[in-house]
Amino acid sequence: MKNFLIDLCLVGLLLFMINGLFGDYGIQKAVFDKNITQFEEDVKEQKPITTDYGTTNDNEENTLSLVVKQISEVCIKVIETLVLIISNIISMVYIMKDAKIIFMGTASFSKQVLEKLLENNYNVVAVVTQPDRFVGRKKVLTMPEVKEVALASGIPVYQPLKIKEEYQEIIALEPDLIITAAYGQIVPEAVLNAPKIGCINVHASLLPKYRGGAPVHYAIMEGEEVTGVTIMYMVKKMDAGNIISQVEVPIGAEETTGELYERLSIAGAELLLETLPSVLAGTNESIAQDESLVTYSPTISHEQEKIDFSKSALRVYNQVRGMNPWPGAYTTYQGKVVKIWAGKIHVCENALKHHAHQENGTIVKIFKDAIGVKTGEGIYLITELQLAGKKRMLVKDYLNGNNIFEVDSKFE
Repeated sequence: MKNFLIDLCLVGLLLFMINGLFGDYGIQKAVFDKNITQFEEDVKEQKPITTDYGTTNDNEENTLSLVVKQISEVCIKVIETLVLIISNIISMVYIMKDAKIIFMGTASFSKQVLEKLLENNYNVVAVVTQPDRFVGRKKVLTMPEVKEVALASGIPVYQPLKIKEEYQEIIALEPDLIITAAYGQIVPEAVLNAPKIGCINVHASLLPKYRGGAPVHYAIMEGEEVTGVTIMYMVKKMDAGNIISQVEVPIGAEETTGELYERLSIAGAELLLETLPSVLAGTNESIAQDESLVTYSPTISHEQEKIDFSKSALRVYNQVRGMNPWPGAYTTYQGKVVKIWAGKIHVCENALKHHAHQENGTIVKIFKDAIGVKTGEGIYLITELQLAGKKRMLVKDYLNGNNIFEVDSKFE
């Protein structure tokens, strides 16, 4: 008898959940009440109840009737609660899609994030990006990629030269939420305080590691094997807000900044889509960053671009791929700049002993596809380079032409 009652309640609950979503709740409740009443009458008349569990004749009609009634009341309350929850969820979805979002970003990392927001029908009311820049040797005026995406979608674009001085129009839009991703300027406190929900940032590192503007470069230059993306609340102090969500991304042993940047932008866009509903609904959790674990990744300086061959071949290798494709690592040879775009570590047990007497930066051997250079620890093989005023070339192709490099000469 006990199993039958449980089955009855579960079936009734299931029917109410299904029909409550697509039919009239009042009608379904009346039908359920009628079935319960009929069951009680059968019990009072001591009619045998045949079920999959057998036949029963329970004479304790008053107790059984009371139990059935209590169970039915509980079921109805559960169903009413479920209907209310589902109704709230549906309302929440509409609220989330109507929330006014301002997106701030400039680099290609930002483009992926903005595109995902638009693909998922979020209400992006404006895009804030850096001013158009002159690019290349021909100085072609070029707009940021996010601007192209915004204009194609009919979204207004704002390009303040200095946002700390030109933010009034942004605040006037009265956003519910501001999302930033590789914007490129420090967002003033007045803007941070403007949205009702707050400001969140999609940052390309596992904070608190690598706060700052060049986290991808530093992750590779420092030889990290894993990095990732963090979504956090923005505060006045750069990249110091509470962490909302994170995702790890492994770094390939030969991966460049450009290649990793692309993968992180995809991971960041997907993480934002997973995180955004709870942020808009105000149901997300967040944790404070551990200040004892903070490291920084400031914008790459011109001095950092120059290769120091007194460092190990591994450090040079990481520096070169960390600077590829921008800004590019370089050295000098006979007073002229030579950009190094790719290379590898020469694996030779006798290399250090054999070339110990030579200075760091000395060309120790020219292979058919590489130029071997002595470093503070090991031999670094240059496999792709670019002479001043020339295009990038694989060393194997360069050596087929006019080669200016000589063994025992030195990079400065």
